[in-house]
Amino acid sequence: MEPMRRLSGPVPAKQKRGEFVWSIPLNDKPMADWIQVFRGAGERGGIINPQRVAFRDAELSFESAEAHVASWVRHIDKWITTANDAAALAEEKRWEDRLRESKKVEDQAQQLRDADKYRDL
Repeated sequence: MEPMRRLSGPVPAKQKRGEFVWSIPLNDKPMADWIQVFRGAGERGGIINPQRVAFRDAELSFESAEAHVASWVRHIDKWITTANDAAALAEEKRWEDRLRESKKVEDQAQQLRDADKYRDL
């Protein structure tokens, strides 16, 4: 799986309650477990908070006054990195588990072939 990344900076999508809703395109649609890690990566509460980021298809969005956008982007980049690192570790673990299971099946098949030595007795 290719790591998630921003394709551009934030674009104002609409104005809501005196703030803009900013939209950032991503290179792919994030998976649910990736989003969960992303949302758990930052501090809860406060103005800049991963819980306030919405995902739709291959895009994320957040509400913010223009004065806070640069700070939002810095935090979003950190949260993306955290989620990508967790996804890479999970993928590595799945690969190791598949490899271990494959080796186990192969070893069992070899034991069966080895035990077949009595066929001609």
